[in-house]
Amino acid sequence: SRIVWFTERMHQGHMEYTILSRGVQQQFASLPEVAALGRTIDTDALYYSGISQGGICGATVMSLTRDITRGHLGVPGMNYNLLLERSVDFNPYLSVIMINYPDRFQTPVIMEMMHLLWQKVDPVTHYRHITVEPFPETPAHHVLLAQAQYDYQVAPLTNEIAARSNVGVALMEHYGRDVDLVTPQSYPHNGSGLINYNFGDPWAPPGNIPPEEHENGDPHSKPRRQAHHNEQMVHFLRTGEIIDVCGGDECTPE
Repeated sequence: SRIVWFTERMHQGHMEYTILSRGVQQQFASLPEVAALGRTIDTDALYYSGISQGGICGATVMSLTRDITRGHLGVPGMNYNLLLERSVDFNPYLSVIMINYPDRFQTPVIMEMMHLLWQKVDPVTHYRHITVEPFPETPAHHVLLAQAQYDYQVAPLTNEIAARSNVGVALMEHYGRDVDLVTPQSYPHNGSGLINYNFGDPWAPPGNIPPEEHENGDPHSKPRRQAHHNEQMVHFLRTGEIIDVCGGDECTPE
């Protein structure tokens, strides 16, 4: 019954981020503390990069902003109604819910009821507005999605849903498995695209439950630590082009 407190704060947060990014572009260089450094600020080079929650919510940011046209979404996903139960991070919250609603079959109904308010800021609502259907007086944007195979915390499946939903996200070749209804996109590619980073983990089994512990550990934080991933990200942000930095081997750490 208090979910509205949470969703309203998310509305506020997205608005404040768009204002902050415009302030950085228009006012940051004039701050006395910055001017005193004697550095030149390139106000045209304004990009977004978010990881985990920042990768998820970043899709909403990229649909709303009028000032940033290219963004990097690290280990992202969409549709919290699906993401939550699939994430190991949700287990403590699920335990609290089940104190009052012990029937496990009620959980999806409760989640969907909450999601009616959450959908307004959930990226599942906003992905189509990033590129194919921009909001009024808002430019088209492009995003690079870099996911981690067998991610414990965010479900790669949700990114595959985006890739087959005609919202402008290409599934880049060497993805690692076939995705129904999607033809892989060859490199290089100008536009939005989904990359899969494989650190030796299997694909998560079917079912909306967290993956079991694997000997390699949670790959959620690994893509950002790869030099070739960062090379790919920076090249995309500066040029809008997605290049192959993995040599056709599904972006394994080798």
